Amino acid sequence: MADRSRVRELRNEAAGVASEAGLPEEIAISFPLPRRTEDGMLACFFASPAASTPDGRNLMLYRPMALIELSWDDGSSRDVTLRGDVIAIDDDDPVGLLRPDEFAGLRYGEEEARFEEAEEVFLELLDDVASLFGRGEIDPDAQSRCLDAFRRLIPEAVRPLYEELGPDFLEWLESGGESSS
Repeated sequence: MADRSRVRELRNEAAGVASEAGLPEEIAISFPLPRRTEDGMLACFFASPAASTPDGRNLMLYRPMALIELSWDDGSSRDVTLRGDVIAIDDDDPVGLLRPDEFAGLRYGEEEARFEEAEEVFLELLDDVASLFGRGEIDPDAQSRCLDAFRRLIPEAVRPLYEELGPDFLEWLESGGESSS
């Protein structure tokens, strides 16, 4: 589980699950948040429709169409919950933008490169702290760095979607592990 690419592999698997479930190609797969269960840990994702902003410098995210849960250990699909009231993107209001202003830009160039670098840092930190979370251990420094990276990548308007995915994990990050549940 300590493999550096573990979170990226899980995200790729979630994209495959979304495709198999018939979700549209313009779906954005969230970063995973871990959730403890009686028999291990789940990687929880949301899948949201996404559309380019008129200037092409960002993506607008819409309400999630699905919740995807995979085994954190082996990536096997545990559950896919499709939203029953899926409506066309044009008829729905966006939840927020995929990237914070710091990384808004065309799909090539400096902003894209900086976003990819920040994303890689976050994924590595998430790999590290997820295993700590799963074991019920704490490392306030690692938790703080992961939380800072998360806040840097995720616009405030989109954070409630993540809070629904992994409230215990985010609380654990914020508290330095003091109230792990």
